[in-house]
Amino acid sequence: MKTINIEFGYPTCDKALIALKNSVLTERRLGTKNIKIIHGYGSNGVGGKIKVATMQELRRYVQNGTIRMYCPGEKFDSNHEEGIRISARYPAVKGDSDWNRGNSGITVIGF
Repeated sequence: MKTINIEFGYPTCDKALIALKNSVLTERRLGTKNIKIIHGYGSNGVGGKIKVATMQELRRYVQNGTIRMYCPGEKFDSNHEEGIRISARYPAVKGDSDWNRGNSGITVIGF
């Protein structure tokens, strides 16, 4: 699974969202099945601005058909509905190093 790091270099939230949009549109155009987005989880561990904004943007992407689904890292496992759904649709995601780790700094996207 391809990994896109939108928090690299500590960008502003706006710049991270531009990187997210560009990456999603590029990978969709290339026919990629899924990608892992590294957005971080904030310095307090509850969810920083980039993570919160990424989740809002991904909800919009699902609604407008840009992506099929997404699974936050804390639910990227066999014990949560989101993890079960994405792994059923894209079985290869179970081979990712973050599967069953509860990494709240990532989100997996399915096209």
